[in-house]
Amino acid sequence: MRVPLIVFAALAGAALPADAQRSRGALGIDAARRGGVVIACRHAITDSADEDEMTLRYDDPSMQRRLSERGQRQAEALGRAFRALAIDVTEVIASPMQRAWRTGELAFGSAVQDSAWHTRGSDYSGPKRDRRIAVLGQLVSDGNRVIISHIGTMYSVLPSVRGELEEGDCVVVRPRGSGRHEVVEVVPWRAWLAAAGLDQALPDSRNHESTTAASAASDSARRSLIARDQPPRRLRRSSSAADRWLWSPARARSSSARIS
Repeated sequence: MRVPLIVFAALAGAALPADAQRSRGALGIDAARRGGVVIACRHAITDSADEDEMTLRYDDPSMQRRLSERGQRQAEALGRAFRALAIDVTEVIASPMQRAWRTGELAFGSAVQDSAWHTRGSDYSGPKRDRRIAVLGQLVSDGNRVIISHIGTMYSVLPSVRGELEEGDCVVVRPRGSGRHEVVEVVPWRAWLAAAGLDQALPDSRNHESTTAASAASDSARRSLIARDQPPRRLRRSSSAADRWLWSPARARSSSARIS
């Protein structure tokens, strides 16, 4: 007796393990919601400008490839998705390049710059790579640690995800201590938004004239805060009324009026 193809396909799908039927990114999102992981993200979408990595200055974003307006909206949407999914972020580390730390600011309120997460040229070895490996393996005792970096620098310590990262995509990593870690899953940026029930078309959710002005003011302020080769510090809540804050479910309950 011939079995109709549609019935065979349904039976074959039902026979797959539950994990195989889950959408891409679901395992990583589940791990992030439980906490205790490192979420290493490529910066948000950029413009098409070229840059010379050997001569650019960290304190002068005009010499760098920067976030596009769509990238700004993407970073904001990622932050909203994390809040909607109750993903607790207690530490944000970013490359000192504008497209990285600005992604952190727009998504999570602020970020601590660490030049270990940016590489000049194509040599990804040396002490900075050792420091990256150490941070990926460092246990997270409270919430999650977010890192915002660049594709080559990320591949240098996460080679198993090579070729998988678009701008805004993340890799969820489980730290094991002593410089050891394991990759949970790559989570595409659209998967965070889909899981949170948000529009993936990146609609303009606020007046971007004010966003651009805030970005310019932030760029100016950063000129006096050039990243130095120091270990990352614990992120503190900013006292500036213009800055947003790191979000967690506990803070949301006590200050719900400030959630954007």
